[in-house]
Amino acid sequence: MLDKVKTVIAERWIAGVVLAWLVIAALLLLQRIGMVEHFFLSDTDDNLRMAQVRAWIDGQGWYDLRQYRLAPPGGYDIHWSRLVDLPIAGLILLLTPLMGSGEAERWGAALAPFIPLLLTLFALALVARRVIAPAAWPLVMFGLMFSSIAVGMFFPLRIDHHGWQIAMVSWVVAGLMDPNRRRGGVIAGVATALSLVIGLEMLVFLALLGCGVVLGWVARREERERLAGYAVSLGGAGALGFVIFASEANRSLRCDAFTPVWLADILIAGALALLLAWRSPVRWQTRLALAALAGGLLAAFHALMFPACLSRLEGVPPDVAALWLDRVNEARSILTHSPSLQLRTFSVILAGLVGYGLLVASARRDVEKMRKALLLVVPALFSASLLFWQLRVAPAAQLFAIPGAAALIWLAMPRLWMSGNVFVRTVGVSALFLIGIGALPQVIGQYMPKNAVEKARASTPRTSLSCNAPSSLRMLNVAEPGVLFAHIDLGPKIIVQTHHDATSGPYHRGWREIGVMMRTWQAEPEEARAAIEQRADYLLICDDARFSRRTAQQRRLANSLEREVPDWLEPVTLPERAPFRLYRVRARENSSPARR
Repeated sequence: MLDKVKTVIAERWIAGVVLAWLVIAALLLLQRIGMVEHFFLSDTDDNLRMAQVRAWIDGQGWYDLRQYRLAPPGGYDIHWSRLVDLPIAGLILLLTPLMGSGEAERWGAALAPFIPLLLTLFALALVARRVIAPAAWPLVMFGLMFSSIAVGMFFPLRIDHHGWQIAMVSWVVAGLMDPNRRRGGVIAGVATALSLVIGLEMLVFLALLGCGVVLGWVARREERERLAGYAVSLGGAGALGFVIFASEANRSLRCDAFTPVWLADILIAGALALLLAWRSPVRWQTRLALAALAGGLLAAFHALMFPACLSRLEGVPPDVAALWLDRVNEARSILTHSPSLQLRTFSVILAGLVGYGLLVASARRDVEKMRKALLLVVPALFSASLLFWQLRVAPAAQLFAIPGAAALIWLAMPRLWMSGNVFVRTVGVSALFLIGIGALPQVIGQYMPKNAVEKARASTPRTSLSCNAPSSLRMLNVAEPGVLFAHIDLGPKIIVQTHHDATSGPYHRGWREIGVMMRTWQAEPEEARAAIEQRADYLLICDDARFSRRTAQQRRLANSLEREVPDWLEPVTLPERAPFRLYRVRARENSSPARR
């Protein structure tokens, strides 16, 4: 009976993945329906993505990605790609005739993240089928559902590119597991190129997986077909992606996006990999030497031609980084965050690493299984170790761990099930399943000690309004349209939810403006006057404790204005519950409205 069930699960896996996708999407939508109704794009990047899509639909050029409503009239140079804009804009245009432009934006943004979710589920299912067992794919569906940080990239309204990056890297892994070597290489190469076109967040993992393709060829000469397919598709898809998606600003030698710098690197990498696959010496020692030589040539080329790209890719000077970039929440080590977050982050990762240990042990006499197991365990270990550097790698770390967690359940479950002890067969099996998919730690994490930030959030009355809330931001529309001098994290939300423009946003190519902004908030009113008068029609201060949780130094301007308002500022009356203070800059009263 059990064998028949496994056979059905293995044979009907495509329909099963689609069903799992519909269930997960429905659950996520139900969980976030309130945010969808209020169009609450909570993350700054999601807001800017919506602003970019709006601008494109309204006629801004395909290759012009400047955001002219930040720091008008010149605007902000945004390093992103139009690739992620396509499905969002497509859904909005499709839904507009049915429900109007406002509702179309809301539901387009709600549904768009489910497209990369479907791609990720299919890729994970293929990995599980090819590495663990044909019927093991449902386990990775549960694994992703309970990987709280990874699945968070697919929440409704999470329209930034992180979900697409997870989808692309999962398809790179699926391609490397493909028994059809040439097809697998092509899939891995195309997915790598598309990931780079979207952004460089996964660069280190893509490089690691690329090394895995080459080392697989070193270990087994038969892998030359995969290497050749990877080489050709990487170079071809990369070149085509650059032509179609590289913005005007990204056609210069910049380090922070898919520019000629990284295009040159992947073209040379693809050419060298194709040469290796073509030559393919019989002796593995010779293949290893040639691979090392090719890697050295690629590294030397990058170092000599683009030395600026050997350091921090954002190009932000240390003084501005200290004021802003180093303080970003996701740029801090996992050790600086709460025990609850640490448990929710590491639960699937630790289960995955144990599962990979079992997988490697079971593959010690099978070269092909060992190749696949190592291609999974190395990035899993590497990404887990990077968490002690920055939390931002958590989605990738959980993604790489999910197949290992599934392997833990698949390989250990039969031993517990065959136990003569009833307690082991019942409680042990249940605990293994709940721990393996990450469900039990999610529950336990709710009761663990909170850090200072979480305590402050919990202590804030639910009746008070947040500065991030769309309803709060729309209160600012009582003032005539203008440019708001506001904290950089509010900039993208202002331009999406109000008729105002903003002086800046948290995007590193605007580091000069960010440096001015951060120093201005640390100044007394008279010291800040010139910077504000030069840039803005209004000064906006957020008094919401959940948003303005900063040091006294960072709140110096806000605190000074609470005591006394200078004559060059005029308070603007806002609705009673507004969590803001708004001041009109008198010197700008006769200036023209911000560029729309």
